[in-house]
Amino acid sequence: VGIVGPDDWGQPNNVHNNAIGILGGADVRFNNVHDNTVGISAVPGAEIRFNKVSLNQTGIAAADNVFIHNNVIFRNTGQGIDVNGNTGVQVINNTVYTTAGDGLLIEGASIDTTIRDNIFEADGGYDLYVATDSQVGFASDYNNLYRTGSGKLVWFEKNFTDLYDWQIEADLDLHSIGYIAPSPSLDDPRFVDISKDDYHLLAGSTSIDSGDPAASYSLEPAINGGALDLGAYGNTDQATQSSAGYLRIDYPNQYLDWEATRAHNILWHGFNLGGQVRLEVWQEGGGKIADIATVDASSGSYLWSPGARGISPDLIKRYR
Repeated sequence: VGIVGPDDWGQPNNVHNNAIGILGGADVRFNNVHDNTVGISAVPGAEIRFNKVSLNQTGIAAADNVFIHNNVIFRNTGQGIDVNGNTGVQVINNTVYTTAGDGLLIEGASIDTTIRDNIFEADGGYDLYVATDSQVGFASDYNNLYRTGSGKLVWFEKNFTDLYDWQIEADLDLHSIGYIAPSPSLDDPRFVDISKDDYHLLAGSTSIDSGDPAASYSLEPAINGGALDLGAYGNTDQATQSSAGYLRIDYPNQYLDWEATRAHNILWHGFNLGGQVRLEVWQEGGGKIADIATVDASSGSYLWSPGARGISPDLIKRYR
């Protein structure tokens, strides 16, 4: 064991080449933990925050009621975070990058695991692997679940490689962003320099301002977009500055099957905007086919059905 943690952590440490890098500690923070078999082995009720955890076999081994937040967890060979037989683990606002193994493994009949406001990118292995015995109380939303190469988004009784499939079949991560087949690079986190393990976000990343609307963003520098950034730097002074103003579609924000005769609210939100928005329908590869309406940007919604503009059902065509 490299360090047996005190309850009140002191100065940051560089902890490496141990069987267990850090064992215990009620508040484990500000450490660079790398090249261990287990980087951080938590004790029940601990808070693990603001650490860099890399090149371990297991980055963080959780315990009951542990709060894991604002860590950068990368290039661990087995699991970035291992929740094994634990209850009430919270994984909030972390950046987890993996080239093999699992970003987050939940196993051993774990209960009530909450995952929110994280960025997961798997170039190999899985973003999330949820064992069948660990689904009870599992909650996941407002994340970026991204993949490249041979990476997969989720294992949850089967493989999921597309965010839309995961949302529809599991009814989870309904407000999350991530890899989708029609626009595979849209939600690329756009890290500053992944080759140098700089996991700050570049301007224009869709992970900026995509966090839970109820979460605090007060520590982010102005201009902060009125919303939390995903990942380890969300609600910190290292968050990337937001655009001066933006408008985002909330529904439909991925791709979905929409019955031609059924009306849904088109939903959007914006920051520092006034005036009006123009709603149009475009056929993919074919240009604009219909005007829907011009409405106040502040209204945030418009009820519409495809049949109202003469769009007939079709099993092949795609529309934006």
